[in-house]
Amino acid sequence: MTLTVKALTPKTGLKDGQPDRRQRFIIQVPFNEMIEWGAVGAAYRDPRLPYPSSLTLIALRENEVLLSNSEDEENCFYLYRLPRAWARYLTFRKRYRGRRVALSCVPMGFVLSVGILQCLQRAICSLAGLPISREIRPDMPLPDMRRIDETTGARQSSYWSYIDNFDEFLLEVVDEADTDGDIFQKFNKHLNPEKLSDTTSFGELQKKIFTEKSRLGIPLNSDKRLIQATSFGTLGAFVDGNSRNVGVKVEKRQVIMIVIMFILFGQKAFSYHEMASVIGILNNCFLFQRPLFSILHGTYHWVQHFTGGHYIPKNVFSELFFACVCVQLAECQLDKRFDLNIHSSDASLHGGAFGSAPTSLGVLERLLHHCDARGTRVRVAGPSSVSKSSRSLLKVASETERGDLTFRMGAQWKWKYGAQPIVILEGLAFLTQLKALTRNIGIHSSRIFHIFDAESALGALCKGRSGSFRLNRTCRQVGALVLCSQITCYYAFTESDSMPMDEASREFRSDLSDKEWKRDFSHHFTP
Repeated sequence: MTLTVKALTPKTGLKDGQPDRRQRFIIQVPFNEMIEWGAVGAAYRDPRLPYPSSLTLIALRENEVLLSNSEDEENCFYLYRLPRAWARYLTFRKRYRGRRVALSCVPMGFVLSVGILQCLQRAICSLAGLPISREIRPDMPLPDMRRIDETTGARQSSYWSYIDNFDEFLLEVVDEADTDGDIFQKFNKHLNPEKLSDTTSFGELQKKIFTEKSRLGIPLNSDKRLIQATSFGTLGAFVDGNSRNVGVKVEKRQVIMIVIMFILFGQKAFSYHEMASVIGILNNCFLFQRPLFSILHGTYHWVQHFTGGHYIPKNVFSELFFACVCVQLAECQLDKRFDLNIHSSDASLHGGAFGSAPTSLGVLERLLHHCDARGTRVRVAGPSSVSKSSRSLLKVASETERGDLTFRMGAQWKWKYGAQPIVILEGLAFLTQLKALTRNIGIHSSRIFHIFDAESALGALCKGRSGSFRLNRTCRQVGALVLCSQITCYYAFTESDSMPMDEASREFRSDLSDKEWKRDFSHHFTP
């Protein structure tokens, strides 16, 4: 197999305080059987990369601030050596002095490069003594950053490592006096240039990773180093310390609005790559307000078969216009208060029901770590698709409260629809409960916690959209309600035998009319 140089791209950023004008090779590696089935391992093909929307699971209290310590490698690609056996798969087409030339390092453009580098970074973190229990990754619950370290007496920080970036996150308590003005002024002293090379000001995990990479001879970019930063960017997300929200930068969202308006109302033809880039940027923005994904249902199908031109179907035109209008809402408030209830809804082929159980702030903060932030359960792959910790969420809550959770049913009804897939009915049951909740203005501008026993409906709502038109219509209605009421929904899975509303959804009483509310029903959950 032979390689070709696909492109030369300039680096962006600074080098010793000056613009970095070095060029980077983008290598086109043809897809082959080694990549698909070879001895590369599943970890290279699915490296469990950290996800920026995981930051939306962080709940700041009134006197807390989220800080970041960051390190970045220089020239991560082409830095790490590959095994000699890989040379036969990374050989250039042209010969040099009659001999074949092959890459001996990890190149840009290789489909497995991301997985290889991610595995290397996790190996370095392990050598540095960073515990995996404190890593933020999609296949594990969010670490508890309020847990006190027994040795230091300080709060434990968490981290993630993404290819060449290392970010440490910690929750710091600020003085009540600082909350009247700039609550972050106590941390500004760490951000001056002379402090950036002083390891005594580094965070706990940052110091370990800095020491280990320095020992290994891995070059680090001091211009991108952060120490106790209150406003910072990571993985395309920007955490604004002053407004205490996370999302894509406002300036970038404004640019994409202008571009979409130019596409919709301009006369210039556009290519597939231009359209795909616009949709990609919109997707990046919607990560922090996932209900917005439901807007682009027809657009995704249209772009897949788009070959270029200036004609836009009517339904795609409407979707892009609404996406343009709503893109400024694509952010998450980290200090939003909790609704102190655990909500639950369930559906059967005959009827549906929903209810709630009062609980405490500590329980909700603990359960929030187990929520699904990206919709990983859309594709159900057996028991392994369910988080180990999510199987007993109600048991965790009950143990924290040291007693049983009492669920009071809000409504019970018989379906008036004809034959419907159960996943559609599960979505409608949740939508019914959400409509009832949003009628109460006191619940607006809050976080609500909801449990499901249907993985498909849970995955679609966590993802924000569905490929099914009927289920995506429900997702759009949910999105309209949460955006108008400024509610943030968090979802988690529990088994059917632990679902409080399971029995009520299967029960239909002949003396109950279709619209009658059943308010005198209580269900006591005992794990």
